Amino acid sequence: MFLNQPYSLSSHRPEYSNIMQLPKTQKAAIKQGTGDNATITIKEIPVPEPAPDQILVKINYSGLCASDKSLLHDEWDFKMAECTEGIAGHEGAGIVVAVGANVQDLWQIGNRAGIKWIASVCRRCEFCTNGQDECHCPKQLNSGFTVAGTFQEYCLTDARYATRLPDGVKDEEAGPIMCGGVTAYVACKRSKVLPGQWIVIPGAGGGEYAHSAFVSSSVFRSDEIETVI
Repeated sequence: MFLNQPYSLSSHRPEYSNIMQLPKTQKAAIKQGTGDNATITIKEIPVPEPAPDQILVKINYSGLCASDKSLLHDEWDFKMAECTEGIAGHEGAGIVVAVGANVQDLWQIGNRAGIKWIASVCRRCEFCTNGQDECHCPKQLNSGFTVAGTFQEYCLTDARYATRLPDGVKDEEAGPIMCGGVTAYVACKRSKVLPGQWIVIPGAGGGEYAHSAFVSSSVFRSDEIETVI
């Protein structure tokens, strides 16, 4: 999914010293209805402004995950929060177009950024501070679930948890890495598998391509096992 709209440099909106002149409205894919009858409608909504610890990313590409489909069709017991305004998506890649006052040492306009399923963590609980398990942070915010996701032209996200994208990675490559790629990387990392050892990946699903890429680049042996229940 590509979302494109031009923007230009400006010194407008003086409350943020690191911000572009942006349009007042944007297009977003918004959930309509519930359950199997839910649909997506393209609507015009306001372009948000970043809070002091946020960045605003102009989304150039957003992948579509099976989790998005489940949330949009209410297939799980938990539902999208009202504050998402029906905007799903968590595989976003784009360009930073506004930077909050507290994080201008971390991001500059024009930097490339990725937005993941986990949009923010508290950085204070035991899970966040042990260096391994921030994915279990009880105060985490999730793109397209508890905060508005990437199915819009301009998306806010936590500046301290956004992913900086290198120039050598295209937007359409970076987007899916924000979900299946992160899952595969963390799995390989936590397994502590060493080069030359076997790693078995049961039910690889959407992360299969990423597992294969990480395994190949790290010279691991891989045997992907798909099971049918």
